[in-house]
Amino acid sequence: MGNFLSLVFVENTKLWKRLSTKIMPLILIGLIFGLAALMKVQTTMVETYSTSGSSGQSQTQQALPGGWKAALEATDKSLQSGIDTAEKSDRQSEKNTLDQTKRQLAENKYDLKNNIKPATLNSDGTLNTKAVSNFWGNVFSVGAGSLVTLFAIIACTALVAGEFSDGTMKTVIPRPFSRWQILTAKLLVSVGYTVLLMVLANLVALASTAIFFGTGGAGDPVLLWLGGSIVPTPGFAAFALVTLLDLLAALVYLFLTFALSAITRSRAFATGLSIFLMFGGSFTLFLAYNFNWGKFIFFADTAFSTFIRNGAPFYGITLGLALLICGIYSAGFLAASYITFNKRDIAG
Repeated sequence: MGNFLSLVFVENTKLWKRLSTKIMPLILIGLIFGLAALMKVQTTMVETYSTSGSSGQSQTQQALPGGWKAALEATDKSLQSGIDTAEKSDRQSEKNTLDQTKRQLAENKYDLKNNIKPATLNSDGTLNTKAVSNFWGNVFSVGAGSLVTLFAIIACTALVAGEFSDGTMKTVIPRPFSRWQILTAKLLVSVGYTVLLMVLANLVALASTAIFFGTGGAGDPVLLWLGGSIVPTPGFAAFALVTLLDLLAALVYLFLTFALSAITRSRAFATGLSIFLMFGGSFTLFLAYNFNWGKFIFFADTAFSTFIRNGAPFYGITLGLALLICGIYSAGFLAASYITFNKRDIAG
């Protein structure tokens, strides 16, 4: 065990000797602060526009006798009608937003039950045309998960396929370790780097949101969609859960990249294909939207945090099923990488 830990330490040292490994966290911090700043600029522009046009808006909207509650009840009737229609339909395309609609309806009923006026409505029932700022919503909107996945892919290919490209893999194999131990050490280091980036990214997202938007609303509960019900969750608990789900999504792509690096031994190919599949998910989402079997393509299932924040992205999928599908794919990726790495002629 001690020898294996020393191997992990060596692999970790090799990773951090690369300049890109040290630069990527700094780039990540800069990008997140930049995105938060852009969000603040956009919010300010909306507030300026809504203020300048407030007089015109007030003339086009009429107050409801029952105020915001009457407006919300009317919205609920429309949502329920849409749910009934979708459930009776045989077309999957009409059912895709069913879970998201149910979530919105459940949130509205929660607000009515607890006498909570939605930020999108004024007290008289008219729409609030001003920019609505939500602390935790801003934190989650930064999109740190995608950035972490991108940098994790680059680091993984450098550690695995990069050694083939640099010709150093030949010197690693003769050491008193089996091939599976060498590959496992590289995998653990890659996973550790991904965890580090994810924690860093989400903490920076938290800090940047507090700096640009203030901490107002940080103590409010976050309404999560769990098991078909709205569950008010403490903000930091919801933040931790979303971070965990984003990490699991990043690891799925990391395992794919790991397998491609071990199988193809090409850093450029593994990096390019993994990034293409990560950002080229529109086609797989199209399949998932229109065909029942599309949900079994893991590229369409990796937005894990979306399930608890907004509802299922398409019909016929749940968070548990998405995790299971991606878990099976991940196991297949890792199995392929180990089998190939153990049998391949490294020196060739």
